[in-house]
Amino acid sequence: MHYQHLILFCIIAATLAANEKPRFKFSETNKIMLSWEETWEVGSSNMLAFLNTDKRLIIKIVVVGNVGTGLRRILQFKCRRDYVESMMDMESLKSSSNEVQCKDTIPFSVRLKNERENEFDFTLLSSKLPYSHAFSDKIELRVRIEHSSGVLESNSLFVWNLDAIGKLNPDGRRFLSAGAEQFLKRMSENMPDTEFDSTQFLDPAMSQIIKEAPEFLKPKINIGAILNFDAGTCESYQISRASLFVNYHSKLDERNQNLLKHIYLDTETGLLHYSRYGLSSIISDFFSSKSPVQIGICATLSFAGQGQPYDKTFSIAQKIPKTELSYKTLGDRNSNCKIIGSTNQKAVTIFSGMDYTPLVCPIICNSPNQVYRFFHGDKGLVPDTRRDWTEVNGIRISKTGNIIEFPPIIYNKHSGAYTCVAGGTRFTFNTQVISMPQFTSKSYGSSSSSEISGNLPPTVYAMEGEGLSYNCTAYFTNVATTNVLPVFYSAALGENNWKKYDLDSFNRLMATPVSNVITVPKVSQLESMTLTFNIGKVPPANPSTGLNFTHRCVCDVTVGTADTQKIGMPSYSVQSGSSVFFLSRPLLNSFDISMAKNCSLQSCTASDGAYFQFSLKPQLAAYLKAIGVSVTGYFKIDDDYLDFVKVLNQPDVAKVSYDPDTTKLSFKVNRITKPEVLTELQSRKTLTPIFNFRYEEGTKSPNLVFDKKRYGPRQLVAGKRDCRSDDLCFYSTDFDADTTLQGLMLGLDFKGQPVVGENAATASTSIIVGIILAIVLLLIIAVLIVFLLRRDTGQTYLLDEKERQQGNHPEQEAKEEQFKEYQRPEEGPLKARQMSVGSSISAGSKDDQELEEYGNDDIDCTKFVEDGSFIGDYSTDARRRDAFNAHQV
Repeated sequence: MHYQHLILFCIIAATLAANEKPRFKFSETNKIMLSWEETWEVGSSNMLAFLNTDKRLIIKIVVVGNVGTGLRRILQFKCRRDYVESMMDMESLKSSSNEVQCKDTIPFSVRLKNERENEFDFTLLSSKLPYSHAFSDKIELRVRIEHSSGVLESNSLFVWNLDAIGKLNPDGRRFLSAGAEQFLKRMSENMPDTEFDSTQFLDPAMSQIIKEAPEFLKPKINIGAILNFDAGTCESYQISRASLFVNYHSKLDERNQNLLKHIYLDTETGLLHYSRYGLSSIISDFFSSKSPVQIGICATLSFAGQGQPYDKTFSIAQKIPKTELSYKTLGDRNSNCKIIGSTNQKAVTIFSGMDYTPLVCPIICNSPNQVYRFFHGDKGLVPDTRRDWTEVNGIRISKTGNIIEFPPIIYNKHSGAYTCVAGGTRFTFNTQVISMPQFTSKSYGSSSSSEISGNLPPTVYAMEGEGLSYNCTAYFTNVATTNVLPVFYSAALGENNWKKYDLDSFNRLMATPVSNVITVPKVSQLESMTLTFNIGKVPPANPSTGLNFTHRCVCDVTVGTADTQKIGMPSYSVQSGSSVFFLSRPLLNSFDISMAKNCSLQSCTASDGAYFQFSLKPQLAAYLKAIGVSVTGYFKIDDDYLDFVKVLNQPDVAKVSYDPDTTKLSFKVNRITKPEVLTELQSRKTLTPIFNFRYEEGTKSPNLVFDKKRYGPRQLVAGKRDCRSDDLCFYSTDFDADTTLQGLMLGLDFKGQPVVGENAATASTSIIVGIILAIVLLLIIAVLIVFLLRRDTGQTYLLDEKERQQGNHPEQEAKEEQFKEYQRPEEGPLKARQMSVGSSISAGSKDDQELEEYGNDDIDCTKFVEDGSFIGDYSTDARRRDAFNAHQV
């Protein structure tokens, strides 16, 4: 991009940012319940949380768009449902802040966690509520953003703390009954002589509180007692050394899962039902295996879920000596089983988005080996006995077969009858799944599932005069009343005062000759509701009001009061929004055509070729780039895409160039040397640039549709060149090529004849250059050869210098040396094998006349042979070799 374009782009981008409505930015999720250490991303749907004392949540606040100056983040909160709302200025918070709020109800503190990430720590302190308000009262939190041009408010987060339940009885037994402790200590003495029986285990007041709890809480409350066969404290008990007398607990091991085959704690009545033989035998055996000197009894209260949003253990009695205990096996082992309650079925409501929710089979049996089975309809949920939990059709089932768990996110397909069977006895849970409205869901096929999105497109480009539609879909399950309403926000160009409008007032604001700019029909189905924004024709800008069609469009989903009460909230809402950017329809003055000249204005000849160049004006190109519009460029020659004319798509013929940063589109025709090229060009009459305006590659907007049918059928063979065939293309200058943009079309009129001999001359030049290069190469090789040969010729071997380097004196030795006659040693001739490599051999002759024999072919080798000589070994003449060998003998 040119420097000037870069500056212009920055200016345009800054202007757009100044005209973008402030809004919260958050990650989409289907969860509506948070656990400790999780993050509440402000702006998401209404949520709830259950926290232990001293546990925390992270509050994350991210705002995008132009908030101007003077931004303030304010935490609004209610300490109880009937309290007046209070406020806390979050701008003043530091990492060391520890001011306590709601001191007389559910105290909490907030401090800065990470200023760069806009994160705050929310920590819950010990509850001051009475036990009777533990399920009904909670903290309500909202975030309010105050900025120079308005206010932005979030949905609410509701926070519970259940510690108050532990205050039910001041005598230390917490929420257990008066006889529960004695039953746990002396079990064998407190069991009547009946096969199946029950005892009051929870305080009746506790059962009444559970009955009055919000509907979503009832199947998720886990309550009861722990028989701890260890001297440790209740806060640090080990489940491997404990037996849990509970309706359920998320961390049950296999032994405690088996214990639930012999006991069933009914939270609505507070009764602990048990099998006399089954319970007494499993506790007696476990007590004998651990042989504790002392034991402890604890009360436990938790909230079901793998994340254990809430888990609290209270001490009842500690260090109980062995002498106060009584455990032994009672009754007879048999295969009898019993259903708890007066009926063999129960209606249960499971809420989606709230972690795992259990169903425990209410059938107790005598035999520890009794097999349990669960069915969904007529399909068996069979566990893998090698694993603690097995997932079958999205449902988790325990190894023992008597417990199933629903996953955090569930759909209507998970509703229905769940039947457990044991010992010929059956019990059915008639389960209804309720999921509050969200904009994402799952589509289930025969063997797989896939995510589907009902969100509005994040960005919509509204081209003046074009028709389009976009929609949102809220997915829900078994919600009685769901409302989906359109909401609009608009501001005058260059201003930041965004005003809120409903559908009718927004249509009046964008008044045009047509009746309504936007029509919004609702389509409601069993588990979804779709809101579609139909725009027949995007209206032009209104210079008198300074308004154009740029706005913020929101789908606002709410549910009825009866539905929100089921999840313990006074209200529930969730939103999906879209930023709509208005684009003025391009006119001829939107383009730079200074380099685009008809053949009548430039020399379109075979000898000179031709050059054509088009581009958008820099300001328009910068604006499109700033809002994320991708512009592609092509040429049409007559009615054909230039890319498809093969004779013109050759490097030596012509070149088409396109720069996406500057939108510069050019076509250069070289000097024409081929007759077929000139023939093709002379048969063509027009050249037209095509600019397609499209969403960036990879954009996924399944809920966005453009009305391009009025421009004719798709040309599938053209691919993305044809805007009608490109799902990401929302406008093409081709749409207006015959009307307002007809001036972009250039006339073609190539004249002359192909440049004759140009190819031959070029070929001759190439041959001559090749020959010259070959001659130069041969000359270089010849010079190198001569140089190498002359470098070794005539060199003298300097023997004297070599000798002197060895310590010898050749001149002196030459003066002193005398010739001596050789005399043969008396010892006789030496054999060749007796000679060493270092032996010295002297050769002599009888007279100088012997030298004449060197010139003859027939030389008598025996005259020159000496003892130890190798001459015979290297002779190639057989006669000479024989004479030599005979001499050796």
